[in-house]
Amino acid sequence: MNEIYAAEPTCFRNLRELNGLLKQFGPYTGRYLSAYPSSWSEMVKKNMLKHVGNVVLAAEVGPVQELGIRVVLQRALEEHRVIAGDQLPYVWNGKPWLAHALKLIPPSGRDLDAIVTAEESVEENVFTLDSLDIPPVADEMMGAQPREFARVVKTLVSISKELVFVDPYANPCKDDVYIVLNEIFKLIARSSCTSVVLYARESELLKNHTRSELQAKMAVLRRESGVSIRCNLELRLVNDKMSKDRIHARYLFSQKGGISFEQGFQRLGSGKMIPVRPMTKPILTPAIRCFINSGHDMKIETLSA
Repeated sequence: MNEIYAAEPTCFRNLRELNGLLKQFGPYTGRYLSAYPSSWSEMVKKNMLKHVGNVVLAAEVGPVQELGIRVVLQRALEEHRVIAGDQLPYVWNGKPWLAHALKLIPPSGRDLDAIVTAEESVEENVFTLDSLDIPPVADEMMGAQPREFARVVKTLVSISKELVFVDPYANPCKDDVYIVLNEIFKLIARSSCTSVVLYARESELLKNHTRSELQAKMAVLRRESGVSIRCNLELRLVNDKMSKDRIHARYLFSQKGGISFEQGFQRLGSGKMIPVRPMTKPILTPAIRCFINSGHDMKIETLSA
């Protein structure tokens, strides 16, 4: 999950190759393509124009071809298949793109998981368009520890304006839940997110804690994680006993995408692994309808922090 790739700007010769790679990235797949360096899109366009119609000079290519490339790249950015790579170091010193990118993948670095290049390479985690063979989604077995939760949600948090947690058993007063939420909320504090809502089952949370205790703990969570007072933060207690809609699955999602956590937002014992996977469109769409657009028949009580 949250795999970050980069592609050498010169590895695409036509729109078919560009589209073929881009469709393997985005929130629905759990992996993203970094626009590395910050001028990546412009570099890709210029290189592709040289190949269109076997034309050598980009100036000789008509505006239709240029517009098509620009539209594809812009759509990829809007759909978050491609994410900003300007936070990654890139200082032009005459060395090729690959020399810079190799410093960012294991074992040298941890900023990228793999790179796609124009030429074959003997380096690990380096592929060409022809040799790249990745599964449809980047699901994984994740260690159920706070930093691992933060690792897999990092990009989703960074691209989202509103975030929704759904977990029937996510009681912030429990230490193993609080420590996971706090780690994720630290990411939220550094993002542009303006609303965070946590849905949990009322009967589970009120077994051992009062509403006042829950509300006070959410306020502590805001303060300790550094989430701004300008960011709306709510704990919504769900009564779904008599409802057609019920909360069972555990998700973190937004309008942009989502991630499924099979065992919810809690720290488990050392070595315990849990399945995590991206929410596909058929799963995300009804979740948005239910929890963001309030298309449900559940009874909700809101505690604001």
